[in-house]
Amino acid sequence: EVHEQPKAIRETIGSKINENSKCEFEELNFTKTANSLFVTQPTASRSIDSMEKLTGLQLFIKDHNGLRLTPAGKSLYKSLTEAIDMIQTGFYHPYGTNPDILFQIVKGIKEKNQLIKMHYKISYGFHEELRQLFSYEVDFVITHMHYEELLRPYSELCCYTLLRLPLTVFMTKTNRLSAKSRLKIEDIRSQKIIFPKDGSHAAYEKMISETFAKEDIFPLISYKATTSDEGILNLQEDNEVLILNHLANKMNRDDCVEIPLEGSRSGLLLVLRAADADKPLTKAFIKEALSCCKSFNITK
Repeated sequence: EVHEQPKAIRETIGSKINENSKCEFEELNFTKTANSLFVTQPTASRSIDSMEKLTGLQLFIKDHNGLRLTPAGKSLYKSLTEAIDMIQTGFYHPYGTNPDILFQIVKGIKEKNQLIKMHYKISYGFHEELRQLFSYEVDFVITHMHYEELLRPYSELCCYTLLRLPLTVFMTKTNRLSAKSRLKIEDIRSQKIIFPKDGSHAAYEKMISETFAKEDIFPLISYKATTSDEGILNLQEDNEVLILNHLANKMNRDDCVEIPLEGSRSGLLLVLRAADADKPLTKAFIKEALSCCKSFNITK
């Protein structure tokens, strides 16, 4: 769906995209870019790597003179700046979600329906996602499943489950549980657990707590981490584990394994305005998004 937006909103969106474009293309420095976008330098680098894999093009060259754009990178930058006023419908997903799966969804939908034009944004908070939906700045949001209960008070919105996956348990290969292909809650009863920090991701923390509570288990908390990467880096002991949202983990360690946790829930939601749900293009969008996700083989 393409909505006519007030000029002030278009100018605001355009200025934000221009600011981000400057960070990503004109500064030619991943560290400065990461600082500008409030992410880590490895996260910024991985985002560029994902874009290069998606397009099949090399966008940057790094040599003794520093970092510079390739001809393909310059062409992409020019196209993005020219498209600011044209593209109005987009995905909006929370920071921390594995971006590869979002790129696959977008690519799959674009291949099937050329009438749907999309851009891709990253949000840094659930309320920011809602604001973008209610202001018609985006038409669809892809967010973590643990936010589903926070949507209940909003009768103006509806959601569809795109992917339903279990949480995963990350541990060192020296952990006695590492040989299992799947784990149950009782298996990690005696394990020290790296847990989300209080208030950092309240909905996510609540979802994990409820998973334990159903089995009448009180987890032994060894450390509280703000992000999954922080938890992975601080995983050290043989009897210590980290509970992860599978779709958020981008960091790998050769000395660790990640195993699904039975009885837990994780995944992705597609959120949109209820008033738009019956529109033909919206139905086409939902159908293709569900179809794309069914084809993914990302469970372990």
